[in-house]
Order: sequence, then structure tokens, then C-alpha cells
Amino acid sequence: MPNWIEPLLALIALVGFLGFAFRQGTKVSPNRDSTDTSIGSDGSSGSDGHGGH
Repeated sequence: MPNWIEPLLALIALVGFLGFAFRQGTKVSPNRDSTDTSIGSDGSSGSDGHGGH
């Protein structure tokens, strides 16, 4: 297999993934009515307050 095919396939996969991600991002509409967030009221994102590690 020539050496230029693998980088070409990687580039095609990367461009395809980015295209898919941007297409999915345009389908999501912001939910402005919901005030529920995953971050706790004390500002911690984990249940133990240490960032979940």
C-alpha cells in the first residue's frame, strides 16, 4: 500500500466526523425554558466536590 493512502484516509475520516458533528449541532435548538443544569448549586460538578476524580 502506498504511503499516501493512510494519511488520505485519516483526513477523509476527520473531515467526515467534523461534518457529522456540525450537522448534528445545527439540529439542536437551545432550550431556554429550562433552568436545570448538571452543575450543583455549590459550583461543583461531582457529588464529592472534587471534580469526579
